[in-house]
Amino acid sequence: MEALKPMKTVPDINGQPIKIGDLVRQVLYDNGAPIPDAHRREPKRVEAVGASRGEIVLAGSLQWQAAGQFEKVESHTGD
Repeated sequence: MEALKPMKTVPDINGQPIKIGDLVRQVLYDNGAPIPDAHRREPKRVEAVGASRGEIVLAGSLQWQAAGQFEKVESHTGD
């Protein structure tokens, strides 16, 4: 049996680990204060994790973005 490799993760804005498949939402700020939930962007799935850079790529995007501007909404538990 093959040993499982540890899943790469990066911390979200609250220090929670984000991994591939998790659902995250960007946290927006107004004058240094987080904008309430109703004004935040729609959650998206994480497609890639750049652990060494602390960045993620979201579904439908080709851009690396800093994980620290997102919060985890739902964890992907896998199969």
